[in-house]
Amino acid sequence: MARNNLVTVFLLALLILALTAEATPLHGSSLSGEEIVIIPSQMNNVVANATPQHPFDTVSIGNASIDPCLWGLSNIRNRTGLNGYSVMTINDHVLRAETDLDLEKLELPPWRVIGYNEIIYGLKPWGMPPWHKIPSTLKLPMKIKDLPEITLTTQYRIERVNTGLDLAYDIWIKQENKTDGVHPGDVEIMIWLYHNHVHPAGRQVATITLPTKINGTITNTKWQVWIYPHMGTGWLYIAYIIDNPIKKGEVTINLTQILTHTSRIVQQTLGEKLGEMYMMSIELGTEIFYNKQIHVEWTMTKYTIKTYKQPQHPNQTTITNTTQTTGKPTTTTTPSSQTSNNTWRTPTETNSTAPYKTTSNNQWPIWWTIPIIIGALIIITALIKTKRTYK
Repeated sequence: MARNNLVTVFLLALLILALTAEATPLHGSSLSGEEIVIIPSQMNNVVANATPQHPFDTVSIGNASIDPCLWGLSNIRNRTGLNGYSVMTINDHVLRAETDLDLEKLELPPWRVIGYNEIIYGLKPWGMPPWHKIPSTLKLPMKIKDLPEITLTTQYRIERVNTGLDLAYDIWIKQENKTDGVHPGDVEIMIWLYHNHVHPAGRQVATITLPTKINGTITNTKWQVWIYPHMGTGWLYIAYIIDNPIKKGEVTINLTQILTHTSRIVQQTLGEKLGEMYMMSIELGTEIFYNKQIHVEWTMTKYTIKTYKQPQHPNQTTITNTTQTTGKPTTTTTPSSQTSNNTWRTPTETNSTAPYKTTSNNQWPIWWTIPIIIGALIIITALIKTKRTYK
């Protein structure tokens, strides 16, 4: 009898384990999180206007700030004859950006970035005006290892474009919590949701499959990974480029998963631990590339940052082969294949040349649970019947 009781307890424990085991969870879906709403904006009737002669105009919109940011023209000594504007407005709490520039008198290569119409959350590495607000829910700068799980959602529409363009997040990570610029050993991560006739600087080192929620459906989406180890003053530049550019729609990405993938690159490239570095800011906007006449218009109706107190750690990464490309930004578009999936999975990497290969699988497979549950129920039922027979 004691033996039967022990067997029963063991099988009950096994049954509980089977019932609680899951396939890779939908990150954040079963957790209560806090949402920081940036668009629709807390403020209304806001205008930020930049021109070739006055390239910057940072204005608060509540939980973040906006800046048309024509930084690519700021170091042009003679801006005489350069005309036009880049304006970002908040009307009816919705963001609209419009850029019209006449740069006929300026000769630049087509891969030169003219500006970045941006929404700024946190502190840019070069500092922010004193009125810039940072919500306490996600108080940046913050060490990477102390960050909660973060998902980013935006809904936008590219309405007009006649030049090279991307719509992308720009994440600045520094070794020190200082707004004294960007230095060797610091990291910039860009996440391109849309791109037109351009690709990043550097070379493609991998393609990963990253669960991405597009217009309400989670799909296993292919993202190219590009690296340029000495950007600007010497910082490490990493770009994640969606294969199938989204010109219009709502997109949710899991920033925590991207940071986990990035940590391996940083470890192998810089020999540094990303977790000990500081996330300075999360920025979102459009990089506008050079053309003699530039006409760009886009609208954003939603932008939220959601944080979760219990981060979901990646648990599966596999690698196969892919090709590499090199060179400066040129016209390039690669279609992607997307398959439906109802879970946020860890990025699946496809590259034999990346220096940060790993292959692991410590997740309890969901298909194991079905026979365990059935077998445990049958045995428990049989034991109960046997016990009744002995009475």
